Amino acid sequence: MSTKMISLTSSDGQTFEIKEEAARQCQIINHMIEDDCADREIPLPNVTGKILAMVIEYCNKHHVDPSNPSTDEDLKKWDEEFMEKDQSTIFDLINAASYLYIQSLLDLACQTASDMSKDKAVLEDNKWAFE
Repeated sequence: MSTKMISLTSSDGQTFEIKEEAARQCQIINHMIEDDCADREIPLPNVTGKILAMVIEYCNKHHVDPSNPSTDEDLKKWDEEFMEKDQSTIFDLINAASYLYIQSLLDLACQTASDMSKDKAVLEDNKWAFE
């Protein structure tokens, strides 16, 4: 059985391929698949190639199938490492996840941004203790 691939084009003209099963995590793409509109390249004008590559990596990792066995603990550790990015990239991931309707990535990126701002607030509160 061959796996159907979906072609996605980023705002900066980069083209990526993703397995249909993994792409279905993106609700906007899932709806296109269901409406038989995914048989050609899908332009994503709100997502750069850098961010789209990360989104595809996330979808591939979170797609559950027999060839991709992951325990919850493995996935949690992978998510933590995946989100070790600068603040600007986190916000770009939030925007992409929102645009593509990938709720799990949106939740993860928003939680990471929240944790970053909490950490920054704690550091700023404590800086006076060291002066």
